Amino acid sequence: MPRFFINEPVVDIFKITGDDAFHIMKSLRMKVNEVIILCHNGIDYICKIIDFDKSSVTVKLIEKKICNAESDLKITLFQGIPKSDKMDLIIKKAVEVGVYSVVPIVTERCVSRPEEKSLIKKVQRWQKIALEAAKQSGRGIVPEVKYPALFKDAVNLGDQFDKVIVFYEGGGSPIYESFSSMKIKTLAIFIGPEGGFEQCEVDMIKSAGGEVCSLGNRILRTETAAIVSTALLIYEHERLNAGK
Repeated sequence: MPRFFINEPVVDIFKITGDDAFHIMKSLRMKVNEVIILCHNGIDYICKIIDFDKSSVTVKLIEKKICNAESDLKITLFQGIPKSDKMDLIIKKAVEVGVYSVVPIVTERCVSRPEEKSLIKKVQRWQKIALEAAKQSGRGIVPEVKYPALFKDAVNLGDQFDKVIVFYEGGGSPIYESFSSMKIKTLAIFIGPEGGFEQCEVDMIKSAGGEVCSLGNRILRTETAAIVSTALLIYEHERLNAGK
């Protein structure tokens, strides 16, 4: 069923305009009485199309329910900016598995250091990728891709979260040990770029109250680590809270 994100709650009769209306009419070629999902702030509005005009689609609300695709664990991924278009893949897959937001970070080992003008365009593209991934995976929100931050500034944001984890190939606690006794709602995870973090960067996160964790004995590529860590943490959280 087609899914569209909107900026306000749906009332009994609701009008869709802009690019979404064009997509419904021209690309999907939907007809009166067909059903779509409009999503706002984690709520799914099941709607039936009742009318078209040249620039809008009018729908009638059938059912309203909480989107069950959202985890109550809000993970912010602080991702060292990788080379080439790897960030596109990281954002797409991290959104699919349930990340809440993404903050690209510039670290010591970042090879890719785009200029500000280029970064603005990159962030706009990354946000579009997040939107499409959210639609595809049935998310209740569109995760925000924030403007890139310097590593030290990202570390200083740690006190906004219940817990901060840095994944490091040099060793650390297994996820299940770090997570088993923690009833948390907001979590920050740090993933390095190609080549990982410098030891001084790991120490900085530890000094700020973060914990070092491992993803096992194998060294993962940065794009793999971002996706695997997010998926494992959400799985572990949902397993621990099943039935509660």
